[in-house]
Amino acid sequence: MNDNRGHLARDDLTREVAAIIRDILGKSGECYRIGGDEFAAIIPGDSQQGSKLKQQLEIEAVKCRINTGQNISFSIGHADRESHPQASLEGLMQLADQQMYQEKGSITAVRATTGGAESSR
Repeated sequence: MNDNRGHLARDDLTREVAAIIRDILGKSGECYRIGGDEFAAIIPGDSQQGSKLKQQLEIEAVKCRINTGQNISFSIGHADRESHPQASLEGLMQLADQQMYQEKGSITAVRATTGGAESSR
């Protein structure tokens, strides 16, 4: 994004993504920008909530591509207390981070094997 459209466009997109996440979460969760274009969401509920958020973000990314022609890719990792009851908040963040990097690796692999085709994530 920075190379093609500049830092201001990236900043606008980052604000738009934050607004989308807040809209999806509503009053049921909290969203925090933790650096650059990275966000953390704290969502009460069961382990399915992270998967639901991911599905909704994928739908929004497709809508953005249709409306603006801008392809948005993202990676999400999530961890929950249900699966890791002994983990601290920091530990859950590390687990989610590891999962996100695994997903990024699989997206890169998909791009490499499909001749550079963009992923919808």
